[in-house]
Formats: sequence, C-alpha cells, structure tokens
Amino acid sequence: MLVYVFQLLPSHSKNRHTLIPKTVLGLTDPLTFSIFTPPATAMVCALKEWLNTDEAYKLSQYWIDQLKSLGTSSGLLNDFCQKIDEFQREQCQDWDDLTSPLVETNKQIRRSRF
Repeated sequence: MLVYVFQLLPSHSKNRHTLIPKTVLGLTDPLTFSIFTPPATAMVCALKEWLNTDEAYKLSQYWIDQLKSLGTSSGLLNDFCQKIDEFQREQCQDWDDLTSPLVETNKQIRRSRF
C-alpha cells in the first residue's frame, strides 16, 4: 500500500490552493498545512461568515450587556475568529505529527515482509 503526501501550492485565485503529489510516505519531508484554507462549503467557513454579520454583532452585544462585561462586540467576535484559526492550525499540526509514526509503521511492515 502506498500513501501519498501532497504539497499545497497557492493558486491564482484568492484563498485557493492546489494539491500536487510531492512524495511517497517514507521520505523525510513531512506535509504541513501552515497555509491551509478550508473549502468555502465547510461549516467553519459558514460560522466565520456569520460572525461577521449584524446579527452576530447584535447578539454578542446583547450578551455583553447582560453579563455587564467590559468587552466590545467587535473585540469578542474578532477574538472568537482568531481562536477558530488557532484551533485549525493546531488540528493540522496534530495531523502532521502523525507523519513520523506512519513512516515508522511503514518501515516495520517492510521489515516484517522479509
């Protein structure tokens, strides 16, 4: 079984990237998604889009007022978007961290065949 690793290349279109085959598992160049952009149909994109609406602004301002918080609606929504981005980066890093165990497993499988 071959496992292919792909490299993301920026496309000419904004927020789009092209996947090209880069290497076969077993080589030392791990996949990174530091420039990962989810597809526009992803739920996270819909959430982030909603967070930029007047409805989200009004709702967040309502809760800030109810909780007698000192924050602003804009600050809260911006912080939330930043936390979403941070979460996505961490998830991609977790996937990237699986490269080494997969390489080691692949080596063990190859050794056990002979």
